[in-house]
Amino acid sequence: MASWKGCYTPSQVPVINKVFSPTPEELERAQKMIEAFRIAEAAGHGAIRFEGMMVDYANCPASGTDPCPRIPGNAVGENGSAG
Repeated sequence: MASWKGCYTPSQVPVINKVFSPTPEELERAQKMIEAFRIAEAAGHGAIRFEGMMVDYANCPASGTDPCPRIPGNAVGENGSAG
């Protein structure tokens, strides 16, 4: 998640970008999570289990979806199965 960072001189910008930019692995994981969420959402679910954690509208805003309406009780596993 991006957050604002300040610096005193322009020479500090590369260091800030390096430290706070996601790694290729983090980007790949995020893309997989968003894709899994979109698939579940298309099936009418509002939450998924991804790599052992729950993902819903609150923590997957990059899904590009409107967080309302929420569908209580709809959760699916990583492979789309109920659970």
